[in-house]
Amino acid sequence: MACPCATILAASTAVSAALSAAARRHILIKGGRYLEEAASVNIICFDKTGTLTTSEPEIRQMVSLMGLTENELIQLAYSTEIHNAHPVALALKKEAARRGIPPIPHDECEYIPGKGVRSVIHGDEVLVGSHKLMARYGIEDRQVKTLL
Repeated sequence: MACPCATILAASTAVSAALSAAARRHILIKGGRYLEEAASVNIICFDKTGTLTTSEPEIRQMVSLMGLTENELIQLAYSTEIHNAHPVALALKKEAARRGIPPIPHDECEYIPGKGVRSVIHGDEVLVGSHKLMARYGIEDRQVKTLL
């Protein structure tokens, strides 16, 4: 003899346990219905920073392809990003502060939406941004790709 009530209770208990386990891992699922519907999903698209990240990236490693020290590289990047509120810029500022690295005044600075920031420091052009920004300025990123 089967009881539909027991099936309903077992299913709701499993869903509640899954929602609770997700919450303990700081994953927000708005309800059991959404969890159950995830079984039929074929493709998932996420928007940018803040959805799956904490919006607080940190600097773990920096590699200079021009022979600069890590501190010199951070100083140039920090000086270029000093007016930017992008999460990567904030991580650079935090790392520079942690190391006691002061910014260098820049002669000019240009924010390039979706790509990065360009500045001129002591007459030298400094670019901080994506591979798209580097390509825009004719910088070959083959060396960078081998590091990734």
